[in-house]
Amino acid sequence: MGERLLAYVAALDLPSGQVERAAESIENRFAFDATAVTRETFNANQSAWESEIRQDTGLANLSPDIDRTEFTTVYPQRVCLSDVPGDINIGAVVNPDGSWRGEPTLLRSSGYGALDRKALQEIQDHTFSPAAGVKAYVLTVETSVDYGPRPCLDPNPEA
Repeated sequence: MGERLLAYVAALDLPSGQVERAAESIENRFAFDATAVTRETFNANQSAWESEIRQDTGLANLSPDIDRTEFTTVYPQRVCLSDVPGDINIGAVVNPDGSWRGEPTLLRSSGYGALDRKALQEIQDHTFSPAAGVKAYVLTVETSVDYGPRPCLDPNPEA
């Protein structure tokens, strides 16, 4: 599916910037990144994030807690995805009043860039409980795909 869409976009004779944006959009929507969903990737990202938040806050002992709040996001999609998206892990740094301190950080991807961006945007609506100081949390967002009332479309229909 992606290759056919890219070929179609290339045939439209658009400026290269538009073609690149279209290609990126197609990749983010349909291409599954298997390396982004692994435990190893999560561990590496979390370790780097923890170092960064300790430096940014000046709190050498800041370690994230697990936030057990149930977060979900639904991805509307008509074309069948090749792989089921995984759960998303997000790092959050929180002010004492429960508000976000900066942007959320993607620690483990669903495998689909567009779904990750949707979850990162939606999670910012969450307000945390007030605490005595700056806190860090690892959040888990459960993902699902809504193909609508009819069966999803085959990305590789027979010619």
